[in-house]
Amino acid sequence: MSPPAHKKSSGSLSLWVFGSHRLKKLKRLKRRFILWGLVCVGCSIRGVALVHYAEQHPYFATTDIVVSTDGRLTPDEIKQWAGVAPGMNIIALDVQAMERRLRHHPWVHTAVVTREFPQRLYLTIRERHPIARIRRPEAAYLDGNGDSFIVPASSTHDLPYVSGLERVPLETQTVRTVLAGARLCLSLIQEWDVALSEIHWNDRRGYTLFLSDRQVVIRLGQQIRPTVFVLMQRVLERWPQDRRATVFDARFTDQIVASPLPLRLDKGKKRKRVQHLLSTGGHVPSLRRGLNSHA
Repeated sequence: MSPPAHKKSSGSLSLWVFGSHRLKKLKRLKRRFILWGLVCVGCSIRGVALVHYAEQHPYFATTDIVVSTDGRLTPDEIKQWAGVAPGMNIIALDVQAMERRLRHHPWVHTAVVTREFPQRLYLTIRERHPIARIRRPEAAYLDGNGDSFIVPASSTHDLPYVSGLERVPLETQTVRTVLAGARLCLSLIQEWDVALSEIHWNDRRGYTLFLSDRQVVIRLGQQIRPTVFVLMQRVLERWPQDRRATVFDARFTDQIVASPLPLRLDKGKKRKRVQHLLSTGGHVPSLRRGLNSHA
């Protein structure tokens, strides 16, 4: 009967030895984790102290601010808007905050700020390039990307107008759709040897073009179709510039209908105003609205 008892005692001893070994191993791992934790904390504290020291050291003071832009803004204006000046510590600068400030400038489309240690900073700006002015109480423009933007003060630009959106907020989908069509129209009209005065939008009639150097009104309708612009270019190439005021209806698929501009005005004074408008190319806003309504 003694052998079974001896076997049971041996098994318990083995289990105790195994458990003791695992407990020691866990204790060693725990000590290692604690040690590594202390090392990391120490490194973090020393790292923070090192960064704080570098942020105060004159060796990292910015001495060279390189500004790259492609438009109207001067380097001094860009630096001032970004809030940076020579002598500022390059490590302490908040690059993301500077980029956000620059993007809030009405003429800035994109802005990238990069650091080159130890003392150089790069400000790379891509500005908005307006292709048309939107007729509104405030100074609003359409840029080459199809975006509308407002500037605090009016600037002088020899640009065509986009009218008919005076009472509609710029951020609405309707305005974005209309401006997208106007942008396409401006792109297609570059093939013509003419000067464009205005693109007028009307909910019922769609797009209407007014030329600056000819007594011509072009009705395009609700959609901008490239094939119509090709056909209209051929017509204008053969159309005498001294021809009487004409309306071109380009809303059809494969033809353009030309007709004299109807002046259904009872008063001779109004007739003279419209004639003056046509002779000057449509540059008088008050007269242009009268022409739109009777063309």
